[in-house]
Amino acid sequence: MRMKRPNLFSMLFGFLLGLSFHFFTTYYLETTNHSNNLNYLHNAKKELSSQEKLGVKMEKPTQSLQKKIEQSFHTNAAQRATIRSAISRLEERELKNAIEIFDVLCSNEKTCHLQPPFVYLPSQYKIAKKYGLTACSIFKNMSTILMAIMCYLHEPQRILNSKWSFYEQWDTRRACLGYNELDTWPQVAWKLGRKMEDITKFALIREPMEKFMSAYTNQCLTVNKCGGCQNLTCIFEMLEQNSEDYRLRGLFGVSGQPRSHVNAHFLPQNWRCEFGTMIDDYVLINYNSSDSAVLIRDLEQLFDDVGVNRESIRFISNKLSSGRTCHSTIGKKELVSEREKLEGDPRLMRRYLNFFFFDYLTLGYPLPEVKKIKVNEE
Repeated sequence: MRMKRPNLFSMLFGFLLGLSFHFFTTYYLETTNHSNNLNYLHNAKKELSSQEKLGVKMEKPTQSLQKKIEQSFHTNAAQRATIRSAISRLEERELKNAIEIFDVLCSNEKTCHLQPPFVYLPSQYKIAKKYGLTACSIFKNMSTILMAIMCYLHEPQRILNSKWSFYEQWDTRRACLGYNELDTWPQVAWKLGRKMEDITKFALIREPMEKFMSAYTNQCLTVNKCGGCQNLTCIFEMLEQNSEDYRLRGLFGVSGQPRSHVNAHFLPQNWRCEFGTMIDDYVLINYNSSDSAVLIRDLEQLFDDVGVNRESIRFISNKLSSGRTCHSTIGKKELVSEREKLEGDPRLMRRYLNFFFFDYLTLGYPLPEVKKIKVNEE
């Protein structure tokens, strides 16, 4: 069969139709791709913007807590730097917990009952002149034995010849009473004959809850030196009034009276030793009453670094490992039960953290979880 030959017009029409289809398809694909590219770029920008915002939020909690503290309390530049450094060391979970606690305790100026950081509180410095060493002692942080240690390093024979044991060096029994004890850093520098930067400074610090419960069970419940306070509510009321009297009127109390006794044993650690401006100059050694091995190791390292001979270090280590003062509260059932009462009562825990929030923050101890201060109706 012979095929019909296509005419010229049909061929031309088919060619033009195919060409038109090609250009239409190309245009459609290009415009679609362009639109898709625009959508992609738009979405990418949105995603980048979201990431940038997320990045700001990730950094913001640190800045937020710092800002909250600066807006709530009057601090100088050095103190602000100390707080900023402390906040920067917090893990993300710890930072979130700290912010939540701060917001509960200090939601606004009228309802903020947090004790301010770094209130100046006179401190006690013990020196060992031969080694250019100075200890800032804090009540309930092994202060009695620390006095004996520094006396031994300053003038060994005073301790060795004392009629009072190594563990009884307090009040007028101190073998170095008036010999190596000073009240200010200028006095320390003059007595040692050294510039401040050439003095090795250290302090024993303690987990705030352990320190508080040790002071409360010993000083209030056992020896009854807290003005008659025999329960947690009473001691918090007394502390709140004492703190206000001291901060606003400079009233600390006369030695031997309940006011001064409670203040000495309970007021925040961060108020001592000029930590607000000098904390980075200190060797801070953690005192844990249930782990003397770590304490001994850290003190041995410090004393070795400043040149104390091995025989003297062994003497001190043996004293630390073989006895305790009569003030020691480790292992007492009363302490355990009273701590359970405190930690189980959100309102009491708020009063507790109002006092010691900045001890946790600046000394590097983990804060209690925020749920411990949330009451049911909230």
